[in-house]
Amino acid sequence: MDSKSKKEILIQEVDYRISDYLEEFMNSCSDYITRIKKAVTVDGNFSELTVSGNNFSKKIGYETLEQRAKIIFKTLDDLAFEKGFRENIKTYNEHKQQGSTIWDKYSEQPDVPIGILDKLWSNGKGQTHLSVDEARIAREIVGKPTIDEKGFSTGNINPEVRDTYHFLSPERREQVILTEKGCFSELGWIFVESFSGKNDLLESFKGFYCDFIEGKYNFKEAEEKVKEINDIADISLSSLIIEAKKFSYDEGYRNIYLTPQELTFLGNNYDEKYESRPHTPIGIQAGILDVEQANVFRSGDRSFIAITDLFTGFKRPLFFSLEQVGEDETTIKGVLPLDEGYIPWGEKHFEAFKGSIKNIPFSREQDRYHVS
Repeated sequence: MDSKSKKEILIQEVDYRISDYLEEFMNSCSDYITRIKKAVTVDGNFSELTVSGNNFSKKIGYETLEQRAKIIFKTLDDLAFEKGFRENIKTYNEHKQQGSTIWDKYSEQPDVPIGILDKLWSNGKGQTHLSVDEARIAREIVGKPTIDEKGFSTGNINPEVRDTYHFLSPERREQVILTEKGCFSELGWIFVESFSGKNDLLESFKGFYCDFIEGKYNFKEAEEKVKEINDIADISLSSLIIEAKKFSYDEGYRNIYLTPQELTFLGNNYDEKYESRPHTPIGIQAGILDVEQANVFRSGDRSFIAITDLFTGFKRPLFFSLEQVGEDETTIKGVLPLDEGYIPWGEKHFEAFKGSIKNIPFSREQDRYHVS
């Protein structure tokens, strides 16, 4: 595969990940809004409202939009309570029929809603307690069998209750329905604003990614860019910048920041005229970089990876350090192999491979691996 094709594949992978993320974001938010609508207009499911509401808010990613969404959910929660929705309205028998695990003591009155029993027995916190009227209204508006004056399920559904707005006055019913519709519409606009912002941010990353491959940004800057995106969108991009960095080194996009010694490790070609100063970055020798520019980029990239047999006697990928350049325009220390934790090799490494460390190109007397 040629260099151009590999670069196109890398960029295409970014496109795929962004497209997949935006599609998943759109589908998830649509599903959460559907669940929220059903929870507050049909089921009276406060748990679903809380869970889907929290998930929707987290997906949105922008703090100002999250705050707007939370205000909407509080409004919907209050309206649901006003209509008569309550938790703890199922009986012991109803819980068992659904396979729920529940306190055996409730089996003493298996056809009385749990909230009534909690209040009767002073069990749990006050918000779980229900009066008989509260439990009756809450059960009837969600289509469960009504209860008698003592709280026992009659087994019969009240045919007069046809929707969750039944116990509101006609005037209030219209107001509540209108307010709910406004809330759902606002959630839709919050999604649209978030989607637009994420799409713009991710589109800008595509251009940044191309520039990163071409050596216009260092790895630290790419990490910061990914973090900026991840603060808004939960999308995996870190592996892509690692792969792009390796490709960039292999294809020579970062050659100007490297010394002839480092380029030899990589197997990259360079003009022989630079070989007389093997520890000075090519860009400094060519007059297109100063020491500060070289050091900023090198400290940002931190390391490079090369497939070489120079230190181990057999070809394998090794990470190498990018040392700082001194005032004399040469690297302060010789390049060092790094372990998987990006820690420079220590004595145990050099001892283990001492028989393989021979004729390291352009090594200096002060280098640990120099062989005289």
